[in-house]
Amino acid sequence: MSNNTILQYLIEGEADTFLKKASELDSGTWKSEENIKLLINSICLDNLGIRDYVYRIVLTFDDEGKSLAALQLCQYLYAAELEVRNFAADLLIKLGTVSNPYLIKLLNDDNIDVKKFASDILGLTGTDSELPHLVILLNDDDLNVVSSAIEAIGNIFERYEKEIPLGDSMSEMLFNYYKFNKPDIKPILILTLSKISSSKSSDYLMKILEDEDDIFIRSTIIDGLALCGSSEEVYNYLLKELPNLQPELQVVALKALVAVSIRIGMDIIVDDSIKQAAYIALFDNDGDIQTAGIIALGDVFHIEDLEPIARVYSQGDEHIRQYILSVMIESRNIHLMSEFLNILFPNLISGNNYPMALEFAGIVRELAGELHEDSKEQIIKICIVGFSGYVDNDEYETFEIFRTISPNLFDDVLSSLISSNLQENTKYLILQKYFETLV
Repeated sequence: MSNNTILQYLIEGEADTFLKKASELDSGTWKSEENIKLLINSICLDNLGIRDYVYRIVLTFDDEGKSLAALQLCQYLYAAELEVRNFAADLLIKLGTVSNPYLIKLLNDDNIDVKKFASDILGLTGTDSELPHLVILLNDDDLNVVSSAIEAIGNIFERYEKEIPLGDSMSEMLFNYYKFNKPDIKPILILTLSKISSSKSSDYLMKILEDEDDIFIRSTIIDGLALCGSSEEVYNYLLKELPNLQPELQVVALKALVAVSIRIGMDIIVDDSIKQAAYIALFDNDGDIQTAGIIALGDVFHIEDLEPIARVYSQGDEHIRQYILSVMIESRNIHLMSEFLNILFPNLISGNNYPMALEFAGIVRELAGELHEDSKEQIIKICIVGFSGYVDNDEYETFEIFRTISPNLFDDVLSSLISSNLQENTKYLILQKYFETLV
C-alpha cells in the first residue's frame, strides 16, 4: 500500500486503520513539512493510540524535523481540550531546547494561559539564553504569569547549577524585587532564590528573615536556607536564631541546621536549645523533621532519648532505622541498647511488623560484625530473649539471621540462657525457634 493511501486514513480521521498500516510507511515519510504537520494535527483525534504513535515517531526525527514538529505543537497550547494541551506541552518538554525559539514568541502572547504555559515549559527546557526573556515577564500585569516566570528562572538555575555565571546578579535582582512586591509571590521568590547557586542567595534570605513577620513565609525562608546554605556563616546564624524562634519554626530551623551542617561537614554541638528542638522534632509528623531531630541528638543517645527515638524508628524509613541502630551499636553501651530494645520489642514482635523485624535483624547482623566478642555476645543475648516471644511461632528467620553473626557464640549464649532462671515458657520458645533454624 502506498504512503499516500496510508496517510489518507489519517486525513480522514480513521485512526485505527492508520495505526494498523503505519508500519508500512517508508523511512522518508516524515521528512516532508506537510506530512509532519498532518502528523501533529492528528493529536486532536480522540485516540490514545495515535497520540502514543506521534510521541514515539516525533522523538526519532532529526533536528530539523523536531523543530518543525515543535512549531506545530505550539499552536496546540491554545487548544480548548486539556488533554490535547497537556500532550503538546509534554512533547515540547521532551523535545528540549529545539522548542525554545517558538516558546519565546509565546511569552508576548495576549492569551495569559498560553503565556504562562510557555513560561512553565521554558523552565524545564530553557538555558541561560532564555533567562532575559523570562526576566521581562516579571513586569507582567498577571501575577500567575509573574509567578510562573520566577519559578522558571529558579528551575533553569537549579538544572545548570554553577554553569550560569549570573547567580549573584540574579539573586540581587530578585531580592530587590521581593522588597517591593506582593505577598502572593513571596514564597515562589524565596524558593527561586534558594535554587540559585550563589553565596549571596543565602545572605539575602537571612536579611529577608530578619524583616519578615508572616510565620508561613518565615518557614519558607528557613526551608530555603536548608536548600542553599553552604557556609559556616549560615550554620552559625541558624544556631543563634533557633532558640528565639516560635516552637513551630524551631523544628524547621533544626532541619535546616542539620542540612547545612552535613553540607559543610560540621558536627552539631548538642546544647539545651538543640535538644529541646530535637525532642519537638521527634514528635512531628514530617519524616524529614523527625530525621533532623534524630541527627541533632548527636552520635551518643541517652536514656531519656529512647522513647521518642523508638517512636521514630517504628514510623521512619529504612535509612533512619539503620542510622538509629548504628548509633546504638557503635556506642558500645549495652545497657542503653537493652533499654531501647525493651521499648521497641512490643512493636517489632507484633504480627503486622514482621518485615520490620527481619530488617532489624539484618541491620544488627551488618553492624555487629565490627564489635568486640563481649559486645556481640550481649547483643545476641538481648535479641534472642526479645524475639523468642514473637507472636507467630512459625516465624524463625530472625533467629536464623542472628545466628549468622557468630554461630558458635550464638549457640553458647543460647545454652547459657537455657541454664539460667528465665521463665520456662520463654526457654521453650527459645528452643523451639532454635531447632527450627537447624531444619
